[in-house]
Amino acid sequence: MFHVLVEPFSSKELSIKYHRSQDRISELLTDLKKEGKIINYRVFSNSYWIRKDRCAIIISTCKEDYLRLLNSYKLSTTEIAKYFNVNYKSSFRRLRELEKLNLVQRDKDKRWFKIENSKNVIVI
Repeated sequence: MFHVLVEPFSSKELSIKYHRSQDRISELLTDLKKEGKIINYRVFSNSYWIRKDRCAIIISTCKEDYLRLLNSYKLSTTEIAKYFNVNYKSSFRRLRELEKLNLVQRDKDKRWFKIENSKNVIVI
C-alpha cells in the first residue's frame, strides 16, 4: 500500500481500491505512520494519507483562499474576517491552522503574511 500513496488518499478510497474494510486499512495506515513512513492531514473531517518523502501539505479550498489573500498583503485577523464575511474567531482558527503547517506567520504588529515553503501544497 505504501507505493500507492504518492498522491493523497483517504482510508475509504483505499478500502474500496483494495477490497478491505476501512478499519483494516486504518490499522495498516496507523502502523505505517508509527514507522514514520507516511503522514496524514485532516480536511473537512476526512484524513488524507500521503508518503512522507513526497514533501506535500494537504489543505482545503477555504485555506487556499486565505493563502491567496495573503500572497500580496499583510492583514490583521479582523481585516481578513471582514473580507471573507466571517467572525474573527473563525478567521483566527483558520490562520492558526495554516501557521501550524508553516504556511503563514504573524508579525509583531499582529498582521498575518504568507511565508515561503519548499513543500508542495495540495488542495482538496
